Amino acid sequence: MNKCFHYNDDPYIIKYDVDKTDLSNKDNQKLINQAIQSYDDYFWKDGCKEWEIQRYSCLMRQTPETDKLSKLFYKIIKSHFLNIETIDSNVLKSKLPLDNVNFINEPWTYVSTKDKYVSEWHSHVSRYTINMVYYATMPDKTATLSLIDRGNKEKEIELSERLMVMFPGWVIHKPNPPLKSNKPRVCINIGYFSLNSPVLHVHNMHTNPSATFMDTYNLKYINW
Repeated sequence: MNKCFHYNDDPYIIKYDVDKTDLSNKDNQKLINQAIQSYDDYFWKDGCKEWEIQRYSCLMRQTPETDKLSKLFYKIIKSHFLNIETIDSNVLKSKLPLDNVNFINEPWTYVSTKDKYVSEWHSHVSRYTINMVYYATMPDKTATLSLIDRGNKEKEIELSERLMVMFPGWVIHKPNPPLKSNKPRVCINIGYFSLNSPVLHVHNMHTNPSATFMDTYNLKYINW
């Protein structure tokens, strides 16, 4: 898990590049197809205007592919955070669907195009402790992600295909629409709910020792 790193010296935004060893191209394409089909069924079918009234997240059907993504997400946070509840290894190794494991078994999707999108500020503070967004496909790089950082300043993150972005559930954010392409931009959101406060071990990250977020009283740990 040495690919995990913070973004622009911000310990509350973590990025991870998902490669073929994590998730095969076939699995990734199945996720894309399922997400688009979900939107065709519930949001984009003839006469449906849900996406036009600011309803845009769609709960996906749980599949072996969504479970693979959930297990990867758990593996990353388990290796970089302290205070993460342990999921039984037999559950993680099993081919049976994940069930009742801190919400990571519930995949949601958001699909957008230049002409069909919703861009609203929101957070997942009441639902998730750690929020994860996986960008299964990114045909238009103008479709960025905006967040409000701990200094109450807006920052914009450039995204790429097969990128996983993680941040605390309390972070306010919004997806920015594609400006050029009507090819679907597919992201999948999976959250982790914890009864404990996750603690990020800074030394497990690729970090600059002089980073501005470093607290002179605590150089090793950051409370999420």
